[in-house]
Amino acid sequence: MYLFFNLMYRKDKLRINTYMIFFKKKITIMILEESEEF
Repeated sequence: MYLFFNLMYRKDKLRINTYMIFFKKKITIMILEESEEF
């Protein structure tokens, strides 16, 4: 049971990290596009 939970948690952590990277890229692109308009 504990092992299973540990595995799920690690997978979740990986997914969260992937989302964070994705959002950071999106935000960076948005900021770059905003600054290009000036």
